[in-house]
Amino acid sequence: QQRICIDVENSRLEVRSARFHFLEASLDRDISLLHSLRGLPSAVASKLHRRAVQHNKEQIEAASKAIKQYTDKVISVKRIITPESVVAEVVAHRSMLAKTFNCSESDVAVVSLVDMNAPWARGKESIKTLCSEIALLNDLNPQLHINFIRFPDAPKDTAARGLYEEEKLVSDTLHSLRQWSDGRWIELYTSPSQRLASKKFGFGRIVCNLDH
Repeated sequence: QQRICIDVENSRLEVRSARFHFLEASLDRDISLLHSLRGLPSAVASKLHRRAVQHNKEQIEAASKAIKQYTDKVISVKRIITPESVVAEVVAHRSMLAKTFNCSESDVAVVSLVDMNAPWARGKESIKTLCSEIALLNDLNPQLHINFIRFPDAPKDTAARGLYEEEKLVSDTLHSLRQWSDGRWIELYTSPSQRLASKKFGFGRIVCNLDH
């Protein structure tokens, strides 16, 4: 009887030891899994960041391609060396638009904008050159050309009478080139980034050929 009891006790101890070893092994596996998962959040964040960067890159490339396709067909940005080259560029661009949209060149109108807020655009020689370019464009086809001049938002420090001096100079120069510039236009500044923060609107002149 004692032998049987000893055998039963030994079996019970073996079972308990086996269970303990199984539990120990399970805990080791769980601890190892937790250690492997410790870097998972940063790995996921890194992967999401790489995907976001790749997505942004693809979006930028797609936008750049779309913009290039549009500018190639509709908007052409050229570096103009001489006033005379403006006419050549406009004629070439008008011809390209007519072919692109399958219409007559006489159906393509030109609206140009001269912004006097641009650097180096407010000197006497610069104003004379810009006005000459405007006149060349408007005289090219008076019925299909018109120009908008945007006057500076703030006068030069040397202007004793403020913006009036520059406006008068532009108006007199255009008149000497037989350009009508009596029409005024006002632009409301809706974007906070537009011009000076204290300015709510800008103004300018509408310019076209005097004889038309």
